Amino acid sequence: PEFGLFVRVNESHRFVRDILGARRHNADLIKTIDLLFFSLAKAEYTLVYKHKKGINELEEIMAEFRENVGTELSNLLRSMADNRIELFGKSETD
Repeated sequence: PEFGLFVRVNESHRFVRDILGARRHNADLIKTIDLLFFSLAKAEYTLVYKHKKGINELEEIMAEFRENVGTELSNLLRSMADNRIELFGKSETD
């Protein structure tokens, strides 16, 4: 936190690989997703590092939350792929 707020994106995650990767030339979509990621990170930072008590417990809760969000997102995308549901219509590479 002393160097500012950084957002690390797991480029091997199914969402980044399958959804964003196929639409990497859609600057508006990428910018929107970047803003979403940044707002989530800023909210986490505010909760964990500006909270008066229990930093270790809050860090553990947020780590579990991030893991759960990633898992649920992967499960939803897998389910959509299994059922041939298109999220944004055909990708730019189709």
